[in-house]
Amino acid sequence: MLLIIVEPVIKYPASFGIWASLLQQNVFGLYEIAIVGSNADNLSLEVLNNYIPYKIIMSSAIENEIYPILKWKPATLEPLIYVCKNYECLNPFKTIDDFKLHISKPVK
Repeated sequence: MLLIIVEPVIKYPASFGIWASLLQQNVFGLYEIAIVGSNADNLSLEVLNNYIPYKIIMSSAIENEIYPILKWKPATLEPLIYVCKNYECLNPFKTIDDFKLHISKPVK
């Protein structure tokens, strides 16, 4: 259905807001972002200062076995940013700049 309505959504986005939102989600995907380590809350605020549509974000100063997105991500002195999709994660990013460079590309 989305393929059929793409052209009208692009031509009249204000009239097809929900369809436009669904199209954007399909193009960019869903980011699962985990931030683990000391000072993780401050780094998560830096991440939240960036417009990232369709994201799930969790942060913790310690490894947390309760939440799957934080599971098996050890806490370090410098917080790390994990970008995942379907619970499969890339190598963690150490800096906000490296993270921003990665999220500027569509999720595959």
